[in-house]
Amino acid sequence: AEVFSTRRVSLAVAEAYLGPRTGRRVLDGQITRGDIDSINSAIMVSDIRDWTGLSNRMAAKDALALANEYFEIIAQAVESNGGEILKLIGDGVLAVFPLDEQHKSSPAACRNALSAARQALQTTDRSPDLHFGIGLHFGEVLYGNIGSTTRIDFTVLGQAVNITARIEGFCSRLEIPLLFSREFADQTGEAGRVVANETLKGYDDQFEILTC
Repeated sequence: AEVFSTRRVSLAVAEAYLGPRTGRRVLDGQITRGDIDSINSAIMVSDIRDWTGLSNRMAAKDALALANEYFEIIAQAVESNGGEILKLIGDGVLAVFPLDEQHKSSPAACRNALSAARQALQTTDRSPDLHFGIGLHFGEVLYGNIGSTTRIDFTVLGQAVNITARIEGFCSRLEIPLLFSREFADQTGEAGRVVANETLKGYDDQFEILTC
């Protein structure tokens, strides 16, 4: 009984810090640097608009409360649609909706990611100071352990992650809270509305950027 109790506590801690999928993998022993899988996933990147300005204008405790409110909104939307938050980076969030038993197809993963984005943005009981952008993309990512010999991080890497972050960066410039790639739109089956054709930083080709 004590062994099972310890396992439950360990799993709860791992899931709280890493998410349910990743937490279980780490607890099951996937902790070696370079232990990486190539997977297909819908990817979400989000951050708070004008966080630097907000945090400069607000008391530290108020800024922290606003950040936690934002993270709660994103987490509820992502988790209720079968996704997993991998990283909280400053005021930003990286979440994935990988193909697995829950998302058996690319369209299913992308539709759930889009549903999560809409749910988060449609949350009405939030602070009037809280505005955020969400970028969505679909592609192949490397999912697993990277780092040094003394510090390991379980995350996703790859061009698809970079493209998602670049797309989300246009939310502020275009003043549109939700943007996604043509690849993502094609998977969801929604036509979307093209709002820009842009050369993303680090890429030569132009990318269609769409919204709902």
